[in-house]
This record gives sequence, C-alpha cells and structure tokens, in this order.
Amino acid sequence: MLKVTSAKGLGLVSDLGRFGMAGSGVAWTGALDLHSLQLANVYLGNHEHAACLEFMGRFSLQCVKPCVLLLSSALGLAKLNDLTVEPGRTLHLTAGDELEIFPPQRGVWTQLAVQGGVQVPSVLGSRSTHLQAGFGGLEGRTLRVGDHIPTLHLSADLNCPGERVHRRLALPVATWNTAEPLVIRFVEGPEMSCLPKKEQARFCEQSWSLGLSSSRMGFRFEGRALKTDKLPDMRSHAVHPGVIQLPPAGRPLVLMADAQVTGGYPRLGSVIQADLWKLIQLSPGQSVIFKPVELSDAVRAQKRLRGEVNRLRMELFGA
Repeated sequence: MLKVTSAKGLGLVSDLGRFGMAGSGVAWTGALDLHSLQLANVYLGNHEHAACLEFMGRFSLQCVKPCVLLLSSALGLAKLNDLTVEPGRTLHLTAGDELEIFPPQRGVWTQLAVQGGVQVPSVLGSRSTHLQAGFGGLEGRTLRVGDHIPTLHLSADLNCPGERVHRRLALPVATWNTAEPLVIRFVEGPEMSCLPKKEQARFCEQSWSLGLSSSRMGFRFEGRALKTDKLPDMRSHAVHPGVIQLPPAGRPLVLMADAQVTGGYPRLGSVIQADLWKLIQLSPGQSVIFKPVELSDAVRAQKRLRGEVNRLRMELFGA
C-alpha cells in the first residue's frame, strides 16, 4: 500500500481502458502510453489489464506495506529515498520508503506500474479514472494528499518474473533526436478529401508544434493554419482516441485517451495505434510531421508492436 504525502499536479489510476462502451456515451479513458504499460505488466508478471498510476507534476508517495513498483516511462524521473530511479528497473519498497515522482525529461506524464496492479474496484470493466463522469480509479477523482493507494501486499525480497531474465526492462522511446520533427503516421479520414489538394499536401508537409492547451482529452497543434472554408458543416459523429480533427481555426487536434465519444469537427484521419503512444513523449513546442499510410501499413505496425509484448512474454514464461 502507498500513501500520497505530496500532490502537486494530477495523479490518476489507469489501465487499458473501457472498450465497447462508446455506444452508451462512456469514453475509453485508458492509460496514455499503452505500449509501455503492456510491457511493464508482462515484466512484473501482471495480467495485461492490471492498473497503473499516471502522474502529471510532482508527487511523493510513502510505502505503508511492502510492494513492488516499476517506473514505466522511458523518460521518467523519480527518486527512491533520495536515490535516482532508473526507468525499467523494479523497485522493492518496504514500509517507510519514500518515492518522489518528478516531471519527465520530455512530455508531461509519468507512468508507474505496480506488481499485482492498483487494487481499486473495477467499474464498467475497467479500473481507469473517468474524471469527467466521476467514477473509476480512486473515487473517480485525482489523487490527493492523504490518499491510500491499495496494492498487493508482497514480500520485499520477492523477485518479479522479469528480473530473472533481464536486469531491467527496455522501455520504448519515440525519438532521441529532438531537433527533428517526430514522424507520426496516420490513416486518412472521410473529410480529408474535402480539403483542396494544396491544403492536403500542406497538412502532411509542414511541421506542427504541440500547443500549451493540450490535455488528456486532446493534443492541440500549432502552425500555419489550413484553409477550412471548403469543409462541410457536419452533424456530430462517432470519434475515438487518435482521430485528427480540424477545428474552424485550421489547426489539427488529435484526440487522446479521455476524449469524448462524439464530435462535429471534420476528420482528417486517425493516428495509427502503433504511433499514438509516441505523442505522450512530446513536450509543448516540439514538432511532428503527419505521414499518411495505408490501413494495411497500420495493421502491420500494430502487429509488430504487439510482437514486442509477445516476445517479452515468451522470454519470461515460454508461452
């Protein structure tokens, strides 16, 4: 069990999210970096749906009962009892240990995986926090000072499956070259063809920088605005995380984990699932280039990503 002793930002319980609930108006609200979470859960011997913690800002946690944690953000920053924590290495906490979470080297969010998962009730098939509706996670809200985060009571000297094979878990990094725009692949959407050809080309050729007004609901990008006068007026339609909307201002908006289930802006496309996690490692002001690909390319990329998780599982468990 962990106790929150300092909370300067937003802290949430998250897992793979709620699937199949959009028809009832319930958003997905899963972890922002699903790929890292899946790898960490396998490494810790967890079920793939085991819940983690996500932090934006600076938090301090005190161990109340022994537990095993893993900083599952490749660019995350943390200290355990004033000693720097290495991402991907398991942390065996005993009562009284203090873990400090800091803003990451790049991006805004830090993910912390828990052996056995965070033990909060499952609501509508998920333990993820749905902030807008006020359910899931810890009482449907962000973490605050004094909260007790329930974890499995584990022996401090209990090794996790991953430690028997690897010194630490290799976590994915979107790019080490921050001087160049990050390439984000997408499949074209139904309203892309409504843009003039010149504007379609410009959307894919110019770089877009992440705006300060981005949130878990959507990442807003800044750049020279596209002309939107040829786009049709639309009724609300179904949307999902990854959809690239084009508001009237002419600058793209990529929907993220906490996005609503319907929207009325034109859909230029959808970021492929295999690249969506990469956006989490962007800091405000960093740039991306959107690269169109075919649906078959998106499927192959997702299979490769899933293959990394399966290979790790094979190494650890042989099945």
